[in-house]
Amino acid sequence: MTEGIFEANYAKDFLSLRSHFISEKQFAHHFVNVFHGIQLTDYFLSERLLGLVKDIMRMRHQLEELHSDFIMPKVYDIQELHDTLMVPFLQVEKPYQEILYTKDEKNKMESDMPMSDFLLAKSNHELIEAGSLLNICVGSYAEAALQKKLYIVLIRSKESGRITHCLEIIHKRGWALVQAKGKYNQIPVAAIQEDIQRYCEQKGITIQTGDIQIELVS
Repeated sequence: MTEGIFEANYAKDFLSLRSHFISEKQFAHHFVNVFHGIQLTDYFLSERLLGLVKDIMRMRHQLEELHSDFIMPKVYDIQELHDTLMVPFLQVEKPYQEILYTKDEKNKMESDMPMSDFLLAKSNHELIEAGSLLNICVGSYAEAALQKKLYIVLIRSKESGRITHCLEIIHKRGWALVQAKGKYNQIPVAAIQEDIQRYCEQKGITIQTGDIQIELVS
């Protein structure tokens, strides 16, 4: 991701999530457990931590806006808390909102690659459906997508015709891929990573995520 763990919004979310725990010791203990036994570099660990914290706080804020009496569940395992919040979030009935794109945006973001079609999410409902299918909280990104703070590109398998992955792309100083998630927030397999890299090369999008971990052979 762009600014990673030093991003101002991350620090705010981190401190807000800290208040959910009984003590700093409990907070630290459960974050250590998230990564127990996972063989990743420090960069990938911090990136995954950043994603979990931002997703938890995004769902919490949206649920609080919808339900004034919403109380955070008494769950202290970080991954389990994320998954627990997904249940009420996906159950909330939200009015259909189409995400409107210009012709230039569609030309920039959509593509036909060897194994997959890369398609912009059409609505908040499509994002919620993709999140339910993949068991990820991409539905909570709908408001940001509607405001064009980010773009969610859905990867549809040509073999099965189903959505298999979601990409988060932002446009600040340039176009950048900051997340590439499959089912249960898993990173894409090598073949899909290759498709994503070719897509980014074709579209002039910089890869700024540890979700893509291979290099294309020229």
